[in-house]
Amino acid sequence: MKKLLQLTFILLLSLTVFSQNREAIPGSNTGNVKQSPIFQLLISEDNSHIHAQRDNDFLIDASYFYWWSDLHDIYECYYSYYYTYDENHNLYEKLEKWSDGSGDIEKRIYEYDVNNNLELESIYAHDNDGWMNSKYITYSYDAMNNLIYKESKVWSGSEFENDSRTTYVYDGNNRDYYIIERWDDDDQIWVNSQKWIYYYDESNIRDKILVKNWDEETYAWINGTQIFYTYDEETNNLIVSWGNNWDEENATWQERIQRNSYAYDAYNNRTIMEIDELYDPDSEWHNILLEAYLYVPIGSEHLLHRRNNLNKSIEDLQTTEDELVISGKQANDNRSLYGVEVLIDSVLHTSVGDLEFTLSHKGVTETIIYHVGSDGENFINTKLTDRAYDTISDGMAPFSGIYIAENPLSAFEGIDPEGTWTLSIYDGVEGNTGTLIAWGLNFIYAENSGVEDVFTEDITFKLFPNPAESSITFQLAESCHEAATLEIYNLNGKLLLVQEISSGTISIGLNLSHLPCGIYFCKLHIKNNTVTKKLIIK
Repeated sequence: MKKLLQLTFILLLSLTVFSQNREAIPGSNTGNVKQSPIFQLLISEDNSHIHAQRDNDFLIDASYFYWWSDLHDIYECYYSYYYTYDENHNLYEKLEKWSDGSGDIEKRIYEYDVNNNLELESIYAHDNDGWMNSKYITYSYDAMNNLIYKESKVWSGSEFENDSRTTYVYDGNNRDYYIIERWDDDDQIWVNSQKWIYYYDESNIRDKILVKNWDEETYAWINGTQIFYTYDEETNNLIVSWGNNWDEENATWQERIQRNSYAYDAYNNRTIMEIDELYDPDSEWHNILLEAYLYVPIGSEHLLHRRNNLNKSIEDLQTTEDELVISGKQANDNRSLYGVEVLIDSVLHTSVGDLEFTLSHKGVTETIIYHVGSDGENFINTKLTDRAYDTISDGMAPFSGIYIAENPLSAFEGIDPEGTWTLSIYDGVEGNTGTLIAWGLNFIYAENSGVEDVFTEDITFKLFPNPAESSITFQLAESCHEAATLEIYNLNGKLLLVQEISSGTISIGLNLSHLPCGIYFCKLHIKNNTVTKKLIIK
């Protein structure tokens, strides 16, 4: 019973929030949580992160779900989610997969009305027979586009049957409360289940939710769970939420038992949601689960290249190489290379700690995996990207899921991808051998909207180092004695920084540590001329 309450609280806490608009993201199905009836009711609560994407510069590209392992003292990745959007930047499909590459779990298809309001959510489960109907949810709105009604039906094997329905009530522009009802198959009627009541502070920001449960015996609402929210004063991003359950026996609220913590990137995109548990008031917070989110700029394009069925031997004290040749046009003219990801689909080896992986292209060589995993076995469905949560050196064999490479892959950004990419695997220890079966590269291209992608060899200014890490120097030609303006844009054309340069200045240094890894454009305006150069931050 205690474990069920803990899981229920985790879901209540994690499903009620998402980044900028402080509303819910559809929850993650995982482990025993999937069996919770509360989870089934709340998994689609609001879906407002779908709408929040529309006016943002970035979209969620993927997310990864981790459970904490007390045995190994690390987070272990179990599930991956992949997101597809329509031309209006509405989420069209969310696909759930096992992170070890063993198959699909669930997919959700979303449909919208003419106002881009979510109208229908269809849920399909995957088994040996393929995709099967599981559930669908319909949404209704008032004239102000406020969600006022939601109803779900589940697949019985031959038809859809009533499951739950939710009615939303507003006080002006704020959601006041909503009531969830479930279908009683025996009596063939709708019965009360939960009531979610919203509270706001003096700034009209939601700071609490009280969840009440329906008591069939007293025929009344009784306290269930309360959740509190804390926001960053500068960005208004949610940074902590916590709560507790009602102790009915003692008629009081329990001590704080659950806590969510959130992290964001420089663009205020939420990158981490971590849930901790407090076993008792005298204990320390204990890790439970974590979800990491990956983003790409709006209008991005993925181009995946694979090398399959290689079966190349990895022998002791030898280097195994394989080449992937990229030829022809790789993306639309208005896109630039935003990121490079390496897929180690499968390397079978009886002691992966013996291995060193390098990637080479056009004179750039980076070590991407270096003696990790000790004497564990195999890399299966392993992705290396600069956008991950875990570093490969902190992982554990068998490696599956997503990791940050040993060295940043941003070293390859800005380089023409056409040509030969070479993956090299060196086995530096005798006694264990293996096989390279498959690998590949995923190139992410982003639109250059808002900034002319026109570059010049003009030496009006130089910038170095490029790629940069946390700072960069801009050096103007000695012939430039006029005042100038330097601007830095992201790939979507969003202006991030403006630096005025007084006349006679030869060089200036700028701190760029607040900008995430990626490609940027630097525009220098001097007299009636504008010069644009590309900047890479790794």
